[in-house]
Amino acid sequence: SILKNLKIENKKVTILADEVTENLYFGARNIKNICVLPAISASAYDLLDNHIILADLASVDILNKQLAN
Repeated sequence: SILKNLKIENKKVTILADEVTENLYFGARNIKNICVLPAISASAYDLLDNHIILADLASVDILNKQLAN
């Protein structure tokens, strides 16, 4: 499987996006151990309670703005 090839088969992965589209949500919802979150609502717990974070550039900007306040 693709998870085995990426070596993330038994790891909890969080995908942060500036906007969670239907395609992203439906594409990831049936994959074990993957959580999709909009960056604007991500908490410190969401960021710490995983092994891998995948983020697009816009979501990193959102997190930087949130942490600056």
